[in-house]
Amino acid sequence: MFGDLLHVPEINRRLAAEVSGFSVAYPDPLFAPDDGWEHQNGVSGQRLSDLDLVLQDGSRTTLYRCLEEGCWVQLRNAANARAFPLGAAVINLDLAPGSNNQLLAEFASVLVRPDGYLANVRPAHHAQEQGRLLPTR
Repeated sequence: MFGDLLHVPEINRRLAAEVSGFSVAYPDPLFAPDDGWEHQNGVSGQRLSDLDLVLQDGSRTTLYRCLEEGCWVQLRNAANARAFPLGAAVINLDLAPGSNNQLLAEFASVLVRPDGYLANVRPAHHAQEQGRLLPTR
C-alpha cells in the first residue's frame, strides 16, 4: 500500500519534504531584530530555495553558492543599506534593482542564515522613509 502511495505525486512530494527536513520552519527568532529589522511571521524562519541572483555590478550568482562559506548572507535591495551588525560573519550582496526574485521585492534587505533559512527582514517602506530605496525598472 505504501508503494502505491508513492506513485501519487502530491504524496510523494510531501513525504520527500518531511524526510529531507525541507518542510521544517523556525517561526521563533534566533535573536531579537536590530532597529529597522523585523522578524515577520510566515516569512522569517522559512527555508529559502536556491535563488538566481543578479548583483548590482551585473554579475550573477546563486544564493546557495553564497552560503557555501558557512556565513550569514545579507541580500540588499536598497542603496547604501547598512550592513547587518554581525561584522565579518556576513556576506553583503547588493542586488540589481528589478532583476531578482519577487520574494525579495518588498524588502530593502533580508538576512539569510548559514543553513538557508530566512532570519530577519528590513521592509522596503523603512528604507523609503530614510530615502534609501533604489528605483525599480
